[in-house]
Amino acid sequence: MKRCFGLAGVTASGDPGARQRIGSGLLGWAAGVLVLLSPFSVYWPLGRSAASDVLEIYVAPAFYLSDIGVGAVWLAALLGGNFTLWGVRRHSARLTIPLVILVGLAVLTTTTALSPTLAGYTVVRWILALGVYLALARGTAVVESVMAVLFIGLGFHALIGLGQILKQGPLGLPGELALEPARSGAAVIVVGGVRWLRAYGLTFHPNVLGGYLTIGLLTGLPRLRQWRWRLWWWVLWLGLLLSFSRAAWLSTALALGLAASWLWRQPAWRRPLGITLIGALVLALVVAALLVAQIQTRLRPLGTPSEFRSLSERGLLIGVAIDQIVHQPWIGVGAGNFPLAVLSANAPVTPQPVHNVPLLLMAEVGLLGGGVWLWLWLAPELALARFGRNLTPWLLALIYAWLAWGVIGLWDSYPWALETGRLLSVTLLGLISQTRADRL
Repeated sequence: MKRCFGLAGVTASGDPGARQRIGSGLLGWAAGVLVLLSPFSVYWPLGRSAASDVLEIYVAPAFYLSDIGVGAVWLAALLGGNFTLWGVRRHSARLTIPLVILVGLAVLTTTTALSPTLAGYTVVRWILALGVYLALARGTAVVESVMAVLFIGLGFHALIGLGQILKQGPLGLPGELALEPARSGAAVIVVGGVRWLRAYGLTFHPNVLGGYLTIGLLTGLPRLRQWRWRLWWWVLWLGLLLSFSRAAWLSTALALGLAASWLWRQPAWRRPLGITLIGALVLALVVAALLVAQIQTRLRPLGTPSEFRSLSERGLLIGVAIDQIVHQPWIGVGAGNFPLAVLSANAPVTPQPVHNVPLLLMAEVGLLGGGVWLWLWLAPELALARFGRNLTPWLLALIYAWLAWGVIGLWDSYPWALETGRLLSVTLLGLISQTRADRL
């Protein structure tokens, strides 16, 4: 494990580069802790919520379990001397500068926001995320090792989700946020009048579980030559199916198809990739045969009242976002303040972030914020052609994982609105930047 994370042979005595090597080794361990904890949304409130009518996770200051990982990454970066903006040109200015601009836009909203206090707290969160990006982009944490921790951890979330499906209820585990199917707000599929619980794992919502598993599957592609990793990949695949997240299904199909078509050109990858995809198809057919009614309900959102209500609520939130953008195109309602804007608009919908990250950022920090997100999403994909033979399986996996994450962001807000999603966003961007920053 020491070798894996770069701690082997590090001594401080008489070595001017020891600080950097120690910092890099610690950063590898810290990044592992971060990706292990980031799927969790366990938190402890630190103050009063900005609005009692809004779900606390959206508008209340809190300490998250994942903050342990964030703090570890910051500490490792400080010890390794990686926390400066100098050298931005070398370390992917095309990603770093837009993230800095996004944080700057959030700072500008702190005096004009619907709730300046909430905007200020959100700025702190975004700065912490920017620090994680900078630490990973300028550090030398081993990508393969960090992604191995994420891959293994997500398999356990998938297994817990399977248990929740079989029990049709939470398992009573520490940190579990799944609700009983009968409770209001539980993520369920209504089939024949019965509320059927979807898989949560230990995440905030089945959609979040599905999104994380999408990233796990794509970043796990370079490991498929070994059977042990292939078997674990199928565990993640099963969890993705049982999350019943349509956005995650769609993004996985798109990005996995593109990544697999590139790997298929390499003769050494054809057999392991073929075995993996055939196994995935068999699992999908088994799940479809056992849960055909649930799948039909999810794929026909206008067919049942509950699915139609979910879809119509998303439409109402989009309407509120567009209205806010029209009235405040340059400054927005304030970073993190969109749920309060929903309250102010008296819209007949649960106050929450709009389920589209570009629209959310346009509404909260102005039109430029949405444009920045679109650039961050597309820049790595647009650079693919410039990598040529330098496009390794790991870089390919990271870029297509980021592509899938951006597709999810068109249908859900959590890739930036929730702490769990924001941390995964900056982690992926940081690792992409570190891997081949000079060509981005």
